[in-house]
Amino acid sequence: MEEEKQTDSFIKRLAKHKKIIIIVFIISVIIFIGVFLFIRSRMNQPEPQSDVQVADEVILPESSVYFEPSQIKSPPNEPQTVDISVDTMGKEITGALIVVNYDPNLIKSVNIAQLSDPTSALSSSFTISSVETTPESISLILNSNLDTPAQKGKGKIATLTFIPVTSVKTSMSLTGTTLSNRAGGPGIGLILTSLEITPAASQSEQEIRLQQQTDLLESTSL
Repeated sequence: MEEEKQTDSFIKRLAKHKKIIIIVFIISVIIFIGVFLFIRSRMNQPEPQSDVQVADEVILPESSVYFEPSQIKSPPNEPQTVDISVDTMGKEITGALIVVNYDPNLIKSVNIAQLSDPTSALSSSFTISSVETTPESISLILNSNLDTPAQKGKGKIATLTFIPVTSVKTSMSLTGTTLSNRAGGPGIGLILTSLEITPAASQSEQEIRLQQQTDLLESTSL
């Protein structure tokens, strides 16, 4: 009889805390499911690679295109001429796209032409050329014949003529210039050097200044 009373008392206590028991059970189930999903997701993740993945084509500075000279002093409205040279630094090429960019408000009458340097096998290999222009750039496209082997080395490949129109320092860049090899392969990284143009007094202005200095010296010596 005593055992029946204890059983009834236990059942009554369970009934009294029924809601709490249900809530604890639900929370336990949620925690269990969360832990299970977390462990499963970690197990499905791929293991980290021990080797560093490298891109198929890495473009690094390997060759250079530059003006000769890279700095000039020019009076306004006086024609100037500079050469454009290539140094492939050991890379073989069969073509070149030379792009010269400038400010049309500061520079006018810009022209570019192929220059065949007889001392350079690289320069002499280009036999096909064409010129394209935009309001702010001029381009020279050079290619060798299909039966001409790819060349490497250093040489002058173009001549650039232009006229600075103001007494303002300016520059011309080679942004967009590329070297190519019809055999394909990774792109050729380039070091491109700009042309710096500094204003200078014209010949007549220099003569006037020289005469003024001479007159001043003569007047002070009297």
